Amino acid sequence: MKRKTDFLYMKLAGIIREQIHSGVLKPGDFLLSENELALRYGLSRISVRKSLNTLVDEGLVLKKPGLGSVVAAHLPREERRRKTLRIVTTSPSNYADYALGMTIEAFEKEHPHTDVKVLQLSAVDFWKSVHTLQETGPYPDILLVTDRQFRELERKEEYMDLDERIEHTKRMFYPKLLGGFEGTSGLQALPVTFSPVFIAYNPALLGRLGIPLPDPHQYGNGNETFAPLLGLSEDRNGDGIPDLYALSLSHTYNRWPVIALQNGVDFNRLTEHADALRTTLNLLHDMLYRKRTAILYTRNKNSRNIEPFATENAAMMLTTAMELAALKEESLPFEPQAAPIRFGPERATLLVANAIMVPVACPEPELAAAFCKIAVRSDIQDRIGRTSGFLSVLRGINESVWDKAHLQAIRLGDARLDRCLFVHEAFPDSAFISEMDYELGLFWAGLETADAAAERLLRIRSREGE
Repeated sequence: MKRKTDFLYMKLAGIIREQIHSGVLKPGDFLLSENELALRYGLSRISVRKSLNTLVDEGLVLKKPGLGSVVAAHLPREERRRKTLRIVTTSPSNYADYALGMTIEAFEKEHPHTDVKVLQLSAVDFWKSVHTLQETGPYPDILLVTDRQFRELERKEEYMDLDERIEHTKRMFYPKLLGGFEGTSGLQALPVTFSPVFIAYNPALLGRLGIPLPDPHQYGNGNETFAPLLGLSEDRNGDGIPDLYALSLSHTYNRWPVIALQNGVDFNRLTEHADALRTTLNLLHDMLYRKRTAILYTRNKNSRNIEPFATENAAMMLTTAMELAALKEESLPFEPQAAPIRFGPERATLLVANAIMVPVACPEPELAAAFCKIAVRSDIQDRIGRTSGFLSVLRGINESVWDKAHLQAIRLGDARLDRCLFVHEAFPDSAFISEMDYELGLFWAGLETADAAAERLLRIRSREGE
């Protein structure tokens, strides 16, 4: 069995190789420096150097002493006797990194004369990059997108209706998931994994601290049911600075707003819920700065190993099944457990998902359709769930992989996903999310009061004509 470091260096070589073959990197273009590649992909300099040496041996890259690595001026021809299925994914993507490979492996076994090539594009200006690739070639056959990226796409009619591809398994899906990816021409993206946002906690740490474990069946007001945890803050090394917190909290748009939803905030009708918004922001400031029981953490795919929850500096974190699977891949020193989120009287949470799309103009429509069927096939969904910890889009698979207490804790007790909201349902539009992130900068730094931050958000909605 190959070591994980071997897999990572081969993966980086594959990413750069596909960027060259697809034209993203052109002859004469300089690659990022070894330091920059190491930081971007979370690798050691040794692994990066091995990746580059592999590409040098293949004749794709030349090393210029003192200047760096450059794409070769005369590239070797690709073998054309085999077919190629090209997949474009967003980056970062936990699903692409830790689950997509299992679907690709199954596909290549059933289509031995087809190579699958994966190109990762930055989440920043993702659709602009996709359109550029479609114009310059080679044209992608499949796109792996997030639910938010799907909603941001304006020309959905340029993608296939995938409803007939899942006719035999459609009744097994959570209906909410299929509804979240319907467009003007039917099911225009096929969900392959999803997750509600939930609480993950460290049972071993809580046991050492003598704190009772959360009850997965108990809901209620967070001030009552989470009291033992939310009061947690310790300075364990005696330097005067807390190094153990109750909660690791991210200020991204698909994490902290769950606390707002649970306190009755409706971002689509914000002016009607101004008091609930102020209550939420004051609660956040209480945890972060007044009581200092939570620590603010910006998630970064290249620094998972220093996430406070992973380093046992936080007892809990707001997370998803995809994120937790990635943390486990980095060898967590404990086995995390799930608990319902209880930061307010409402039982609401956010829902995130990954889905695959097939352009109408893709070069290999039959192969793309076959890949879609394999991606949501029961045996593949079961393998991904048991091996990597991702949730299946098929209800029966989740019920066979996970016990009832876990499913209850993460809000999958029934098929309706009641009060689980996609980002596009929770917020007016992507423009508001971007403005909200910008306007709350001072608030997250602890330099603005909750009331002042609330007024800024209310002005945005008022200006947009709520």
